[in-house]
Amino acid sequence: MKKNKFIIFFLLISTLACGISFSDSKNPISFNTGDYIEFGKYLNSPILWKVMEIDENENPVLISENILTFKSFDAQEEDTSDFDFNGAIGLDQVLPESTGYTNGCNNWSSSSLRQWLNSSEKNITWKNRIPDKKGSILSYDKEAGFLSSENFSNEEVAVILPYKHKLILTSHSKCDPIGGSEEFNGNPYIKKETIIGNYNNGKYTEIEDKVSLMSINDFKNWNEKLKLKYAKSATETAYNQVISKGYEIDSDSLHPYWTKTPVEYNSNSSLLVPTYEAEFDEGEILPFDANVYGIGVAPVIVLNKDNLSGIFGSGMKADPIKIIFANSSEKATPLERPENNVGKYISFGKYYDQPILWRIINYSSQYGYQLFSDSIICAKVYDASGKMHKEVSRRADYGSNYWGDSNIRQWLNSYKAEVSWINNPPSEDNVNQNPYDKEKGFLADGNFTEKERSLMTPVKHKTLLNSIDYKKANTGSQAQNWNYDNGMSLENPETTYYEELIDTAYLISYEELNNFVISRGWDYNAVPTKKAQEMSTYRYYNLFAEEEWSYYLRDSYENPNYKNFDSGSDLFIIDLNGQMKIRHFHSGATGIRPCINIKKDFSNSFDGVGTKENPLKLK
Repeated sequence: MKKNKFIIFFLLISTLACGISFSDSKNPISFNTGDYIEFGKYLNSPILWKVMEIDENENPVLISENILTFKSFDAQEEDTSDFDFNGAIGLDQVLPESTGYTNGCNNWSSSSLRQWLNSSEKNITWKNRIPDKKGSILSYDKEAGFLSSENFSNEEVAVILPYKHKLILTSHSKCDPIGGSEEFNGNPYIKKETIIGNYNNGKYTEIEDKVSLMSINDFKNWNEKLKLKYAKSATETAYNQVISKGYEIDSDSLHPYWTKTPVEYNSNSSLLVPTYEAEFDEGEILPFDANVYGIGVAPVIVLNKDNLSGIFGSGMKADPIKIIFANSSEKATPLERPENNVGKYISFGKYYDQPILWRIINYSSQYGYQLFSDSIICAKVYDASGKMHKEVSRRADYGSNYWGDSNIRQWLNSYKAEVSWINNPPSEDNVNQNPYDKEKGFLADGNFTEKERSLMTPVKHKTLLNSIDYKKANTGSQAQNWNYDNGMSLENPETTYYEELIDTAYLISYEELNNFVISRGWDYNAVPTKKAQEMSTYRYYNLFAEEEWSYYLRDSYENPNYKNFDSGSDLFIIDLNGQMKIRHFHSGATGIRPCINIKKDFSNSFDGVGTKENPLKLK
């Protein structure tokens, strides 16, 4: 599977009903990396998939968002005295009854799981060891194949594309490799980066499937770009299936799930599995024997977009894309699907008399297109220090992290030539660098025309609160709980304190950056514009144009592990290395990348293609 994550965003699409004009395309159906798709079902529950990459033919590569079932990778053989540690297998080889694989075999081509996933039979005729352990979760010999009519219609099966994929070979394999010159060194008890260090040079063959599993290399790539987790939650039906067989698995926990990559670690049965270990909060890659029952199954499929009749849905988790077939009563989304514009670039408004280049990062029927500035347009303080911050001492010394009355929020949303500051003004007395108390508002004449402002849509959105401000919360009942391993991730996004406010221009939030930028595999580092560099008073390290620099998110930060520590100034930034960090004081040297929303139904269309080199522009 070849990664080509941006190709779909540069298709030339026919004129949209929302007013954006594009050229014709032979195939109007396209998908974005990060889209969610509802397709097929398992145990009578719809399957939710996520687009992890787009292949060289613009087809979406999907992995199930959740673990669908818990099954062994391969059936075990009864214990036998003639155990053969070096038993070898060839590609698609039918194994003799006694091979000594007491823990199952780690070769995907002959595995029980591969046969089940690719079978459309209601009563599978097993080629190799039969997964028939009575009364055990290992038993799935009587279950209909994954692709059977119980789970997928004929139309659905027809759009699942058989594809060739790479299969790493071990020294136990009898078939000749078609590529690679080295033995794969996937030892799970050494550094993670070394586990797959020579994957690209490891000996391999190719095999064709309709349904497969991710490789350890897929996991590495998808985890880096789309934050694929080391462990997944399972569907409710998966838990019920386990319970019905007499096993207990914690439904609140994350669980490991199979890859198809074998590992030679004192065994011809072990496979590499990303899993969660309490000792390693960020997750770990460990070996598991093929007959282990508590490992989840998250299938991988590729859809042939040329065989699709139509689609509808926004592609968000709450509104996944659904596929329309010729005999369906559903109405397909018109060819001018607004979501297809996500990823395009727009030149809209200006700052420092230079056009602002934005990227469309999201679409919603309520708020239209969300634009995120492609570059850092200036360096400014989030909020100034000063004596008006009386409630919290650190805020008086370092500025406040409360978005609601921050200087930057007031400036971004101001249309006025002179901003009437409600708090300590960002003056030379209150900020170390780049004062802007005398500057006109961001939305004022000179930056945006009346016509451009008329296209903007105010947005009601939520912002993380520090516990200092919890009384302002509209939702949530808990302080923030952060996991600091393998970067920073919020453990309680559903229950932490948020405030809902309305903004026309705003900074991006932690949640928006993750959902609309990082999850799509896009680069979220940023460089300042040349004008931002020229106008900045910050010169200690220099703010070089075309070199990456840090920028603010709008959320306030709190570390609940230090409850007596005054964190009323702490904010999230994306630093110049693309890492989310905490800034404890406000100096005026951090970059600003604003967001705005524009209407979907404006009457004036744009010219242009929508690429970075030829962005959309108002006529």
